[in-house]
Amino acid sequence: MLTGLTFNTTASWIIIATGCAFFASFFLALYAWRDASRAAYFFQKREAQQRMQNYTLATIILLVLTITVSSYAAAPQTVQDPIIKVITNAKPQLIVVADDNDESADTAVSSSSLIERVEQVTQLNPLAARAVAIEPTLPDRFQRLEAEADVADSTAISSLAFSTEINDSYAPTAASAEFAAGNFNLYATFEYEQMRNGINWAWVWKHDGNVVGGGEQVWEYGNTGPGYVYFNPSNGFDEGEYSLEIWLNGELVNESTMDVVSSLAR
Repeated sequence: MLTGLTFNTTASWIIIATGCAFFASFFLALYAWRDASRAAYFFQKREAQQRMQNYTLATIILLVLTITVSSYAAAPQTVQDPIIKVITNAKPQLIVVADDNDESADTAVSSSSLIERVEQVTQLNPLAARAVAIEPTLPDRFQRLEAEADVADSTAISSLAFSTEINDSYAPTAASAEFAAGNFNLYATFEYEQMRNGINWAWVWKHDGNVVGGGEQVWEYGNTGPGYVYFNPSNGFDEGEYSLEIWLNGELVNESTMDVVSSLAR
């Protein structure tokens, strides 16, 4: 999923072990150099010089190994999870039919009144009308974590774009809503605003309406910034419509679709 500087337990122990071995080899090389400079006989000096060369070589190898492991552990890590989709900024709006706590509200809402309300919302946000018609629900397997923070009214995940490549600034090189079938990495870049660490966010990936992937995490990437994730199905992308739903604390906040075709028009 997002990138971050993390050191896992294995890498930490390797760094500690190689670091200790490096210092030990370094001091042994110093002792060998001292013995070589103080040796009274040729053979003693030659033996000390040989030890110094061996320890020096071991010191260099351990230094390179420690730097390599440290660089790998500190590199931004990407979670290879199926995630988000093409550009859409709209959030589904909630349609209130009646207030259960309002004793004066008529519990029987006329069909014409409901249709009128749906049409009003459709004019403002077509995606909301689709949410009302389909009423998507978050599968139970993506509701296993407890949220530690509330979602603010200003929270947004926007500027979603899909591409097969991104640059160093997490920007897509050629965003598209249509891709040719096959096996490839599909990157999703986005901007997030007013997020809070502790929010439970989940994503559900569907192919022709069937769930084919998804995930759930507690948000830990800060308030505002760019990010990216990517999806690479083990059997590649098949033809059809792919859709992605994004949920925050069990509420659907974003949804979009893309098409995978047999070949792209030239």
